[in-house]
Amino acid sequence: MTHRKDYGTAFLTGGGSGIGRASAMRLAANGARVAVSDLRLDIAEAVAQDIRAKGGDAVAIALDVSDAAMLPVAISCADAHAGHP
Repeated sequence: MTHRKDYGTAFLTGGGSGIGRASAMRLAANGARVAVSDLRLDIAEAVAQDIRAKGGDAVAIALDVSDAAMLPVAISCADAHAGHP
């Protein structure tokens, strides 16, 4: 990955495929830490692994956006990965 600028942490929903995956890859290539969330943890993890394999920093998070109780947990997970208390 070519790190051009530190964009902090990007939190993506639907990051396991399609536009979400492409966005995760582009953000990581530009230096962002990426929290890849998706309903399916396996595909979110595949994207996170691709990012890490290219030298980026990513974490995979299972998230069902229709379940409001899951969002704060997912954000806390992303914060913890980024080193925020």
